[in-house]
Amino acid sequence: MLKQRVITAVILALFFLGILFGLPMAGFAVVLAIIVMVAAWEWADLAGLQAPWKRYAYAIFIGCCIAVVAAYSHLFEASWSGGDVSVIRDILLVAALWWAISLLWVQGYPSSALLWDRFWIKAAVGVLVLVPAWLSLVFLHGRENGQWLILLVILLVACADIGAYFSGKAFGKHK
Repeated sequence: MLKQRVITAVILALFFLGILFGLPMAGFAVVLAIIVMVAAWEWADLAGLQAPWKRYAYAIFIGCCIAVVAAYSHLFEASWSGGDVSVIRDILLVAALWWAISLLWVQGYPSSALLWDRFWIKAAVGVLVLVPAWLSLVFLHGRENGQWLILLVILLVACADIGAYFSGKAFGKHK
């Protein structure tokens, strides 16, 4: 099982590095949008949208939200590739505010779970998580040394995930 995980990780890492360092900002944005739409497909299932057409519709909706955010923030204007920094800052500020509210929401569990009961709330949370994640990565990619910062974040998350996996195998009580 570990061998298969390592092989998959190496293949995905090479694919990711090729996209990160080999594509211009617009190409990176398109590939990342497709990846975020796949994540939206999965998020739709978490939100309770089990029918395949509903999951496709949610993924397409997220793609449309990404396109609207890209247009609104002037991310790909020919005059300056990088977007309107004040608009991007405001969008990411809303996302950060959402994460602060989420922390309080989770902290209030189980009484706050009543608010999570509706599929449309879970779907809205997906918009507030997935679209700003796309925007922040694309914006960062366009900055000086941005690709290296993205790589650093990915490595940090990967190391934490690998550490959790092995500590869980070594010290965990249940599979």
